[in-house]
Amino acid sequence: MEWTRKYPSMYVIWIGPMQVRVMLQHPESIKKILTTADPKPIGYGQIYRHGIPWLGERLLIAGGARWKRYRRLLTPAFHFDILRPYIKIYKSCADLLVRNIQTYSERNESMEISSLVGSCTLDIILRCVFSYETDCQNISGKEHPYVQAVHNLAKEWTRRNSSPSIHLDFIYYLTQKGREFKKNCDFVHKVAEEVIEKRQNTLENNDMSSQTYWDFLDILLTAKDDDGNSMSKEDMLSEVDTFLFAGHDTTASAISWILYSLAEHPEHQRKCQEELDRVVDDTDSGDLEW
Repeated sequence: MEWTRKYPSMYVIWIGPMQVRVMLQHPESIKKILTTADPKPIGYGQIYRHGIPWLGERLLIAGGARWKRYRRLLTPAFHFDILRPYIKIYKSCADLLVRNIQTYSERNESMEISSLVGSCTLDIILRCVFSYETDCQNISGKEHPYVQAVHNLAKEWTRRNSSPSIHLDFIYYLTQKGREFKKNCDFVHKVAEEVIEKRQNTLENNDMSSQTYWDFLDILLTAKDDDGNSMSKEDMLSEVDTFLFAGHDTTASAISWILYSLAEHPEHQRKCQEELDRVVDDTDSGDLEW
């Protein structure tokens, strides 16, 4: 925080004698990176290498021309007309989150907000990417095995990154935690394979031209690059797993931080409430009118 105040645009930090990082923090500095069309550099970092058995070398971890190809294949999935139907899913999941918070409030009990928010964002991404519904927001029930596997994978990935003694693969996979990590990878891949296969059969056996709603998985199954080549099964598995992880974990962190900041600054909380009251019509049908 001290360096951020002293160097508001960016600063350089050395990690040991060999690794250097440029830390961008001002919006104008970051904008120069986000608006470039250049392919992402190859060699994204040691900590991401540990996630390859789970996420593969696709959009998150790949670099160079390989990254550029996956980026082009996935861009249509983020068209506004594709994202618009997700609004009802967001609202449905958010209603469950609010209900859970109210439950704690009625009991006059404290709660761990990031855990509740994480379950909500995971619920959203599962429905949008997979059309896969779980009871992962059920605070009184047992955690769904798929949700539990994803949580364990993310937690173990973080633990391994902070433990240099198990960075080498041949050492790590001899440990109990390493074997559990591989077992969880196999499980989430199996679930993704079953969902992809089921959706692929639906696309092949039905006329989808009149379909009004396409989920993320539909886009993956029908995507083609400039040479007319479709995504391989391994490509789809990796992208589904990547968006599941990146689409819920980072979002949950941001929302939790926003809620904390609003609680610390009630004057801004009131402004947000006033804006919501101004633009959102919460009708009985549950739809959002903008």
